[in-house]
Amino acid sequence: KLTFFSAGSYELFEKQAPNVQKEIKKEFTIIEEPNDKAIKKSKKLGYLPTKSKTASVNENRGDFLPSTTQMAIDYLSSRSTNGFFLKVEGARIDKSAHNNDYSAVVREVLDFDKAVEAAIRFAEKDGNTLVIISADHETGALALRDGNIKEGKMKAMFVSKGHTPIMVPLFAYGPQSKLFGGVQENSDVSNKILQLLAK
Repeated sequence: KLTFFSAGSYELFEKQAPNVQKEIKKEFTIIEEPNDKAIKKSKKLGYLPTKSKTASVNENRGDFLPSTTQMAIDYLSSRSTNGFFLKVEGARIDKSAHNNDYSAVVREVLDFDKAVEAAIRFAEKDGNTLVIISADHETGALALRDGNIKEGKMKAMFVSKGHTPIMVPLFAYGPQSKLFGGVQENSDVSNKILQLLAK
């Protein structure tokens, strides 16, 4: 059952039908800014910031993704003695690749990397947390070339503006991480997660 969510923006939430907003507000405390008092008091929390905070890195989004990942980890870990499941998505990596915007792809991946860092740091401390990092597909058939380590530069080229069948990386850290090594179907990843959660 969903306990925490953060996505889109408050402006998008307000565009939902009134009855949809009402039903969500019945279940969740909705905040637009991090609020320690509301966070501590709420049984279920929805964090919907203004759209500027969830925009592209090209629009100076700030640290929304890593800071909200940390907020979610703190919120969920403080409310469960039996662990939790958290999904974090760097969705704008895909959007940037659709636009063949190499600079934005790089910056979005670096931003996502900070969210991964928050999860890994928690897992290191906790000792009983599995972190899985992957993607649902590749976009743009991005190829890197002419890299220069000394200058810290690399060129790139896109072949497409759509999704491609190119395989994506799969990384795992923590207990049972060995189950996620090697080449496998993306549906196998979710099946293995469900098997682990059932134990």
